[in-house]
Amino acid sequence: MITRNLSVDDTEKVYDAFMSVAISRTQENPPSHGFYDYPLTLDDFKARLYDSRFSIALEDRKKLLAYILAYPFHQTTDMDIQHDLVLSRLKAPEETVYADQLFMKPGLPLFIAGRFFDTWTNLAWGYIPPGVVCAIPQKPWKNVPSTRFVLARGFNRQKIISSSGLELAVYAKPFWELGEEARKFNVELKEETK
Repeated sequence: MITRNLSVDDTEKVYDAFMSVAISRTQENPPSHGFYDYPLTLDDFKARLYDSRFSIALEDRKKLLAYILAYPFHQTTDMDIQHDLVLSRLKAPEETVYADQLFMKPGLPLFIAGRFFDTWTNLAWGYIPPGVVCAIPQKPWKNVPSTRFVLARGFNRQKIISSSGLELAVYAKPFWELGEEARKFNVELKEETK
């Protein structure tokens, strides 16, 4: 297994993995994990991979096992985010990293998922962002595995973003160093939703 940075050349591979676990709002008996009601196109993925220093892949013999798609908030100015429930409403320090997607191939052992995320955290930390933010569905479908995973990795719930019956919990994790005085790291909403 290898861990490497993603690039725009990986767009189709990442998009295919994303679509393999996409969950529609109308789907009966949705699985316990996946990307819920998140309509992204191939072009959306290209835009998200434009600055891929925060995006990594885990591969085994060139097969994608996991990926983390993440980017700094200032990169969203070059994206079409008007229909993105989180990016269109969230206000965070410019250098904050938005962990947009964490894909794990079903059946991947949990300890590998944890080590992969820790590898990503170490990579992200090197760029000295104030912290990382992610959003996870809570209603009408709750992504319990992802919620448990980020809580176990030191994230705290900050906000709820709601629209058309969909609730997303926003989780944040500050990047502090030993000996550093604790500082606040909070995200805000551009408009109050809940």
